[in-house]
Amino acid sequence: MHSRFHHCKELSVITENKDPIIISVDYQGNGYGYKLAHVRDCIREGKAESPLVSHTDSLNLIGLLDKVRALIGVKFKQDAV
Repeated sequence: MHSRFHHCKELSVITENKDPIIISVDYQGNGYGYKLAHVRDCIREGKAESPLVSHTDSLNLIGLLDKVRALIGVKFKQDAV
């Protein structure tokens, strides 16, 4: 990936004995803009769940992030509730 991996505008795919393939990426701002646009589209289409990321996937990710926070000692005020 060129430049910062989370802000890249293009990336190169390099394989053995072939010229690199450069792929342009439609960069959509700093943060979660692309996710918000997807949620908006799902709501407009009457979907209760994204076909890309299920509720179960979201809950599993939250659980994983909570475990990582516990391992590295990150605590939030809301954790006491």
